[in-house]
Amino acid sequence: MKKDVQRITFPGLHGAYQRPEDIRSWTQNFFLTMVWNVAQAPLHSLRDDVWPKYTAVFKSEQDRRVPAEEIQERAIAVLRETLRLDQPHPSKSTSKPKALRSGRALRAATELIHWGKRFNLRRTLDPGNEGWPLIAALETMFYWHFERKGEVFEMYGAPMWRQKKLSFDGRPAALGPIQLTFQHPGVVPQDTSDWWIEMEPESAFRRKVLKDFKRWLDNYVTARIASAKAAGFEKLPGKRDLAPFQWAAMFQVGGRSASDIAKEYNVTADAVEDGIQSVLSLIALERRAVKRGRKPLAAARS
Repeated sequence: MKKDVQRITFPGLHGAYQRPEDIRSWTQNFFLTMVWNVAQAPLHSLRDDVWPKYTAVFKSEQDRRVPAEEIQERAIAVLRETLRLDQPHPSKSTSKPKALRSGRALRAATELIHWGKRFNLRRTLDPGNEGWPLIAALETMFYWHFERKGEVFEMYGAPMWRQKKLSFDGRPAALGPIQLTFQHPGVVPQDTSDWWIEMEPESAFRRKVLKDFKRWLDNYVTARIASAKAAGFEKLPGKRDLAPFQWAAMFQVGGRSASDIAKEYNVTADAVEDGIQSVLSLIALERRAVKRGRKPLAAARS
């Protein structure tokens, strides 16, 4: 029986237009939520295999009274540099990150990259945010280590990803009132005449004002959208089908085949293939290579 179609809006994406990097970041975050729902092996492995190495790094730096924010900044810098060196043809480094005190940070970063390769979360297609799943994994370990709530989640039978926080950078302190005398470039302003109460019925006056106000509102919205686009903002994606995100997580990380997923959802294999590709393109994650006889990773740990 075909499963009911569920449509969702991405948590964190509010309003009408946002920066492209913010849109992509929240869709990537939603994909990680789907990974947690359908294949928990990655987080178990992150906690059991990678986390102990980073714990040693964090505690060593804390013993030296290095502030938590500085520890996190350095850990990200070391990971980015290790990612650069892990490329087939590494580009030249434009800056030398201030490394953590010992080589343990490099070994931890190397282990994290191995973790990403194991679960097909290593190779990304976002030049401005190379290795974003690994950064998210590192931020998750920051969450487990430095936040009290994170310590609780880390102990769960199914540990959780870090909680992505809404950013209000660039938000004005207070929104001023809109001016109804707003003029849109290329549109000749037409002021609405006052109510001639002695000659004009109230109903006619209301129709006149509402008609002019609609014209003003259309012009205002058009101008604001044009301004947002000129600033590099993009229109937010509307409601999306939930299933393709589930399919992408099951395929990419869970190790399941498109045909197997299609049978479960009672849809065609082509529909699943198209859904998987659309999601992977949206979140800038390189599709995993299909290997025959591979067992689902989700079953690797109970």
